[in-house]
Amino acid sequence: MPWYVALFWIVSALLVAAAWMRGEWPERVITTTLLVGVIVTRLVRSPLAVRYHHVEWRILVIDVITFAIFVWVAVRSDRRWPLLAAALLVPSLLAHLGRLINPAFHANGYSIAGLTTYLLLPVMAAGIWRTRTRRTNVSTRVRGSARDS
Repeated sequence: MPWYVALFWIVSALLVAAAWMRGEWPERVITTTLLVGVIVTRLVRSPLAVRYHHVEWRILVIDVITFAIFVWVAVRSDRRWPLLAAALLVPSLLAHLGRLINPAFHANGYSIAGLTTYLLLPVMAAGIWRTRTRRTNVSTRVRGSARDS
């Protein structure tokens, strides 16, 4: 396993732990959904010899479900970062669409589209950090206003 893949797994697991310890429901849902989606994708993908040489239907279903959950969280929460997280899944969905429309779509282009998943890690980390700082700021203001009265 390349170092960057191992780093992805480690950081993803740490972000899920941080979301469950320090985040609120949007952080928990997004980080857990991503980690489960990545795990299931690893389990259902085609063998290396034929991977990305045809439409990866099982991966497409996982990507659509993950995208739908991210959009649902973005619509239901009071945060902006889940929308960015959902947007980062669009290149992968478009690669599936490209492969459907043009079966000659190069396998490397199809596989590379999933690399935007790596960009989700700093977005999720920032979302968890912002939730923690927002909670700290609110509690400070509440304590401060209690002293003022």
